[in-house]
Order: sequence, then structure tokens, then C-alpha cells
Amino acid sequence: MSFDLTTEQRERLKQRILRMSLHFGKEDVQKPLILVSTPGSLLETGFQQAQKYLMDGQAVHLVGHGVTLQHVRPEWVSSHSGAKFILTELGAYVSEAFVTPWNLALRNAVRKWLGQCFKKAASELEAEKIFLSSVINRFLCLDNDPSRYTSMVKIHADSEFIFTDPYWEGAWIHQTLEKRTSRAGCLWAQVLFATKIFFLLPIYSCAAIFRILKNYLGSKQGVRKIAIRREATQKKKPEAWFVLAANNKRINAQLVKHIIHGLPKAMGLFLSGDLRMLIQKDSDLKSAKSDIFLEGLGDLLKHLEHFSLDQIVWPDSITSIFWCIYQCWVIQIKSVIAVIKQGPFLELGEGVRINFNHYMPQILRILSIDLLSAQIGYETARLIFKRQELEGIPVVFASANSPELSTFCWYLAQKGAHCVEHLHGTHAAASEASPIKFRWDQSERETSRLLGEKVIFAGTPPLLDIKRLDRSLHEPVRILFLSNYVHRDSVTQGRYPAFCFQEEMLGTIPLIQTQLFSSQLRWRPHPADSREAVYKTSEKYKTLNLSLTGTIEKDLNWADIVISSLSTSISQALLMGLPVFVHLIPDFQGSYQTCFISSKRIFFRSNELAPKIIEFLEHYLYRKNEAFQPEREARVALFGVLERPTGFWDGLSAIDLSD
Repeated sequence: MSFDLTTEQRERLKQRILRMSLHFGKEDVQKPLILVSTPGSLLETGFQQAQKYLMDGQAVHLVGHGVTLQHVRPEWVSSHSGAKFILTELGAYVSEAFVTPWNLALRNAVRKWLGQCFKKAASELEAEKIFLSSVINRFLCLDNDPSRYTSMVKIHADSEFIFTDPYWEGAWIHQTLEKRTSRAGCLWAQVLFATKIFFLLPIYSCAAIFRILKNYLGSKQGVRKIAIRREATQKKKPEAWFVLAANNKRINAQLVKHIIHGLPKAMGLFLSGDLRMLIQKDSDLKSAKSDIFLEGLGDLLKHLEHFSLDQIVWPDSITSIFWCIYQCWVIQIKSVIAVIKQGPFLELGEGVRINFNHYMPQILRILSIDLLSAQIGYETARLIFKRQELEGIPVVFASANSPELSTFCWYLAQKGAHCVEHLHGTHAAASEASPIKFRWDQSERETSRLLGEKVIFAGTPPLLDIKRLDRSLHEPVRILFLSNYVHRDSVTQGRYPAFCFQEEMLGTIPLIQTQLFSSQLRWRPHPADSREAVYKTSEKYKTLNLSLTGTIEKDLNWADIVISSLSTSISQALLMGLPVFVHLIPDFQGSYQTCFISSKRIFFRSNELAPKIIEFLEHYLYRKNEAFQPEREARVALFGVLERPTGFWDGLSAIDLSD
């Protein structure tokens, strides 16, 4: 992988940076100090440091998430007339040339590292596939993309860099690019790495064993009830099996809708995860709470009689659990030696490397709970394959990212089952354990090509109003906001780096109300968003109704206009014929994943949105056929000339079972 910029890429990146920058103070030729406000740190800290340097006469270039937004900038910035002061969005340094190669570089580096560390210790498991998705997700969730920082170094080669958090991974990558990591520093990192593993791994291992035993004992009754039902009912061989996690409502929900739409087929259902809520009542399986059945299954409970039912990822006895623990210890001892031998650095190429000392909790979890979970998944997969006829049968996973499900998926695929991962959304991280992927739409076609995935574009959630493509507007106009800026997975050092973008998106409300005579406003944050962060924004707008319960279909049916952050909800709104305005933050502007969105429907700063809504309403009143043209073009780009996704069951039947 190369981080070098061609002349064309460099010029394009300079133009991108210029578009996403604000200039204050004196314009001179002095090279400014590059001050990077790191994700997870307070933006106020970056501005305070910038002000200190500016008062000393030093030109400053402050880079960070949201620094150009008016509600983020301190009052003194607008009136600053001293030394040159530049504000630039951190996302401006995301070069399109780096987006996919970075993912490929990380995947290749992690794949090689897993093979070197676990191949001899866990010879019966293909660690490169089983752990790959889990390990990458552990690193990516920590904002560990080096492309922004390498771009900064290439563009501002002669400038001095200062980071608000000197221990941030971006600061480490900068040091390695500048060759400022001494041999003594590398030796110290090696010693620190080995010491932490020796002293902390026993603690993590004990916690992992306690967690597994607790979940197993708590789920034992549910496992027993499923076994009784399995033995008491005789069903014909299922045409397909579905794997659902007992406690993952978000991931299950979309797949469950498709399963219900295919009920005439003979199907099987594998339940995994925490089964402690499961009891038997009236010869059926129900929850101790009347309105919950293995959270996320919803209406599927009404149709259980159509399914062959089995449980996975739990052995049949406590003896098997302890056998898995013993095997895990044997693998762990060998693996720890290999991990320490490999050292604390993950090489990505051209001097760019990740320091595992910065991610010690993640490394320790891989060596403890991930290893133990994978071993349990392997043992139970062997039992299931003996118990069920799965060779040549499609087995569909709501997710195969966790180590136990990745192991189960990998084992079944090795034995001839046709394993399919139904990915939740367009930007979902896929597991390499599943040979076939279902993606919602074609926005990630290029990613799938570069990853070498066998992809079927199918599985967008079925919607009741999918045929309502030319919708009538209500009076007052109903506007629905959809956002995901404070998702629980986006926490960095206890903070939400994208919170400022949520504030900016909702900051369009006063402008909309000023320019539209009459409107009703509703905000649906992501179900996994921080409630505290949501309330902090919503309390500023008394006329804004929060939608925290119910289905997204209900909110989309209510709406006339949708204003959304980058989300899978965009596809759903487009299929329901709604005009969709997308709040596109700098990180994704110009990306191939967003090229299906018309420039007429994109905004970043709050003052850019209201004129575009007014333009849409004018087209709707006088040239109705033209009003929805951007949405038609988006549907064609996502789903083809028919403007419809391939049905889930059609996609499943397209799998070549002769492979």
C-alpha cells in the first residue's frame, strides 16, 4: 500500500481543504503551526491552545471535527485580526484515494498478524478469518484511520504539528512518519507490551471465564427447553436456516422482517447468545415477560410453529464448558508467546504502524474472551453439524462478526453449508468467515470488489408503502430529522466527537421555521444514540417532537420531507418516495459511497439547507415531475433501472447451490 499522493491527488486534496477552511487574521506567507484537536478531546482545548500561540504572534492552523461551525467557534475568533489563523475540518484530509486502500492495508496487516500469532497455537481454527472482523472492529471504533494524518504530513510537510492529546494514535502515526521514534523508544515499547500482557492477562482471563459460566448457567433452562421442543417435534428438512442473536434487537430486526415474508418455506431457526429469559408455556416458547421473546424477534413469535428450532454457541453440558476452558488455556499460552514475539507494532507500510500499547485492553480481550468464545463456537458447531443436515443448505446470519458466530459460520462453510451474512446497512463491517454477503444496495460495490467479496445485492427491509413514490404534501409540512451522531459505538475517550455535527444539523430548525410558513418537526435519533446527548440538543427546540419509540416505518409514513445524516435510513426513505436532504459531514464528502446523492440534496452548514428545501417546494408546486428527480436518480444508482431492491428470497434463491 502506498500513501504517496500523485500531483492530481495533491491538487484535488488542496482544493478540498480550501473548501472546508475558514481564514482569520493577517494573510502572510508565514507557515502556520498545525494544531490538531484530536477526536475525543474537548474542542475548547484546541481553541484555548490556539489563542495562546496567536497571542505570541505565531500563525496557527487548527484542525478538528466541527471547528469551522459557527456554534463551535468562540466569540473571539470572528473578531481576531492578529496573526494568521486558519480553521479546517479534520475530515477535509480524507483523500478518496486512501479510503479503501486504508481498509485493505489494515485487513492485510491484521490477517498476517493473526496468522503469525495463532496458526500454530490454534491449528484447527483458521484464525485469519475467524478473528479478522472482531479485531478490525476493535481498532476502527477508536478512530484509528491513518489516512487523515498521512495527508496532513504530505500537504504540510514543513510545518510543526502539535496534538491536543499527545498519546492519541494519530500523534504516534505522525511520529513514525517523521522517523522520530528512537530505537530505545521501540525497545521500551516492547518491554512495556510484554509486561502488561503478563500482569493483566490473568485478570482478563478470569473475567472471561466468569462471564462465560454466568451466561451458560443463566441460559441453561432456555437451552433445555429448546432441546425438549426439538426432540418433541418432527419437521421436514428446512430449506434454509437463520441465525439470530438472543439479545441483539437492532441486528435481528431487519432479518426477521424477511423471514416472516417467506413463511411458506420450511425453515429452521438457530438461537444464539444469552437464553436466560427462555421458558416453556402452553407447549410453546415464550418469555418470562409477556411482551418480549428473545429481544428483537417481534412478530416472529406468532409463527414459531413453522420453524425447526435449535440453539447454538452453548455446549450441551458444563463438562463441555470446562473442556473448552482447558483448550483455551493451552492455545492462550502458545499464542501469548507468539504475540509478544511479534512485538507491539502492527506494520501498515511506509513507516506507518499501530502501537498495540495504545490498545492494550483490545489485545487482552482478543487473548481472553475472544479465544474462549471461538473455542466454544467450534465445539458447538461440531455438535450441531452432527445433529442437523446442513450440507448444501443456506444458513443466513444476521451478523457473523463475533468470534463465536464467526467460528460457527466458518465451520459450517467448511462442511458444505452455504453461509450468508445479511449485513445491516451499507457501511457494515463484514466477516470473512461468511463466503457470501447480502448488501442492501450498490453504494458499497467498489468496497466489495476490492475486498473480493461474493456479494448479492438484496435484503433491503420490506416496507408497506414501497409503491408510494409520488407523495402528496401535508399542510403544515411535516419534516422528519434522522441522525446517528452520538451512537454508542462512536465514543472516543468518553466523548462523542460527532456531537457538534448533531448540533449543526438540528441548528437548521430556526431557519426552516423562519422561511416556511407552517411546519411540524419530528426528530428520530438512532435507537443506540446516547439519550443524554440527544436530550441536550432537543431541549433547545420546544417545537421539536422526539420519536424514541415505535418503528421507523411509522415515522417515514408521517413525514413529507426527511433530513438525515448518512445512514441506511436514506435507502428506506427513498423507497417510500420521500425527498431526502442529507447532512454530509466532511469525512464523507466526495466519497464513492455517497455519489448517489444529488448536490441539490446535500448540505453541511445549517444555513445551506433552507434554500434547498424552498427550491424543492417550488418545484413541487409548479413542476411536480421534476421535484422528485434527484430521488429517482438516487434509486437508480442504488437499485438499478427498476428503482427497486432485489427481494430477500429472490436473492437467497440466486445462490448457486452447486458451488
